[in-house]
Amino acid sequence: RLVVSRDDGRMDALNIETGDSLWSETHRPAPAGTLRLSDSLVVYQFVQDQRPVVCLVDADTGKWIDAIMLGEKQSVEDLFVTLDDQIIVAGSGTILAFDADTRRPRWQVSLKGRLRRESLALDVDALYLSDDGRRVRKISLEDGATAWETEPLVPRSDDDLTVALQDAGV
Repeated sequence: RLVVSRDDGRMDALNIETGDSLWSETHRPAPAGTLRLSDSLVVYQFVQDQRPVVCLVDADTGKWIDAIMLGEKQSVEDLFVTLDDQIIVAGSGTILAFDADTRRPRWQVSLKGRLRRESLALDVDALYLSDDGRRVRKISLEDGATAWETEPLVPRSDDDLTVALQDAGV
């Protein structure tokens, strides 16, 4: 399926093969930024009282499921939904993982510095990122542990790193 969102909060799901409408629903507040999809969820975020809110919508029907209120005043750099419907929130100071069924946190990783959005890449079992502009870390989706970290790849942290996965599993 393909999900399209408008500024007024209307979302339309289309059959990706035919373009036929599967559902149409309006959600307010409207999504701010990226929509992420899995087989069962549409996930997006908006900001309320300077705090990010992550919204969950049923991908089959377009009906509202729930929202996860993030307690920190931080920007959300990106959102991801894993194959097992784990919701990954990449924020300005932390990476948070939530269980989509319970909406409870599964793990949290504190960042060492400024997160480079271009360095974020999701694979089947890991999230890759650079939070110092010099090294790339592999974070396990199971528990948030650092599986490995490279030696410095660039001499200065003001250079930006971009990470791309070949044949990413998601």
